[in-house]
Amino acid sequence: MGRDDWHRRTTWTERDAEEFQARLKRSRGDFSKAQSLRIQAYHLAEVGNHEAALALLDQQLRDYPGESVATPRSLLQRAESLAALDRPDEAIAGYRDALKAREEFPNILTGVELSFAWFIMVRKLAPLYDEALRLLQDRELHPGALMFPAERFRLAAIRAVIAWERGEVEVSRRFADLARQEAAREHSGLRYHPDLGLVGQIDPDVAARLAAIPAIQRGEAE
Repeated sequence: MGRDDWHRRTTWTERDAEEFQARLKRSRGDFSKAQSLRIQAYHLAEVGNHEAALALLDQQLRDYPGESVATPRSLLQRAESLAALDRPDEAIAGYRDALKAREEFPNILTGVELSFAWFIMVRKLAPLYDEALRLLQDRELHPGALMFPAERFRLAAIRAVIAWERGEVEVSRRFADLARQEAAREHSGLRYHPDLGLVGQIDPDVAARLAAIPAIQRGEAE
């Protein structure tokens, strides 16, 4: 393992955990330790080991809570891992903790607004739909927000599905068409990173909910 790879493991055996903690102790400064915990948790979550990711995130939040770069992102990662583990009540509380951190660290943009709104839509949490829409409005106010097709797809899909379920047919169809356009993109728009931020595979339930919304035909749009 390379010198800089010790906090990017994708396996988490007992030996992996011991080696990581030993290397963490030798790291200098709380900033470095907090970031290493968060980064390692991210890589474990990416391969589906959310329990181990949560343990590392909790360690970061407990031992280095004042690290403004790591903490807001750790709180979001924690909420997303709780959602992935099908612990919705804890995930909602986690997302709200991440939103609170946004107020404490306003210069650190994590994307929590879009992530929480997506969670609300995917889980069909109708009592929280108004909150989801407010979160999307907040997200759109950030400079540089919605740079990638995947972000624009999520925002359009959330708006389309919520509008459809509320009987707002024309609004729903318009946003569903925007979501389809973003899903069909094969280039990010970035010269040197053409594949970055593309939509990729869509959650089957979300795809079915979008498919139920009729597309706007050319004659209708004129």
